[in-house]
Parts: sequence; structure tokens; C-alpha cells
Amino acid sequence: VTGQLHVLLPLDYEERKVYYLDVILKDLENEAAPNTQKTTTCNVTIFVTVTYWAPDPWFVVVLTLTGILFFSALGLLGPLEPGEAVFALLEAQEKTPEPGESENGPSAVV
Repeated sequence: VTGQLHVLLPLDYEERKVYYLDVILKDLENEAAPNTQKTTTCNVTIFVTVTYWAPDPWFVVVLTLTGILFFSALGLLGPLEPGEAVFALLEAQEKTPEPGESENGPSAVV
């Protein structure tokens, strides 16, 4: 005797939260004398629980060139024109000062 119930298909919490079963219990240990096998019924209530983890929703924003142009056109990235904003962004990424150079160009030692 295991006392376990097995279902053929998964139970869906969103479809139904509670199942009521009428189970017929039969004494299978006494197969030699089937006339003396005892049977009875019982009611089983199954409460389905959620077993998967659903994280809180979160969003990732990837600012692509198209997105930069779009937000610049809406005025959300500053007062610059879309072409100027992209140019300034690309220039800032590509240009790094050399040693002995300031942001405005080479520095002179007097």
C-alpha cells in the first residue's frame, strides 16, 4: 500500500484550484479469495499550488542609434538636433586624449 495518487495529466492552477475526487479503495492483497476482498469509498480533496517561480517584471532599455534619433527628435536627450547628438556621442566614444594632451588638444609646456 503506497497511499499515493497519480494523475494522468498535470493539474493547472490557473484552470482550477481545487479538485474533489471520489475514490474507490479495494483490498488487492487478498486475490486468492476475491469474495473476501473489502472495498470502500472515500472523498479526496486536492488543492493545487503554484510550483513555478515567476519573477517580477523588469525592463531592459537598449539605446540604439535609432533610439537615439527617436528620443532626440522628441527632445528627451537635450536641446541638440538629432544629427548633432549622434555625432557628439560617436565623437566621445572614439576620441580619447593622448598622454600630455588636454581635451582641447596638445598642451604646450613653457
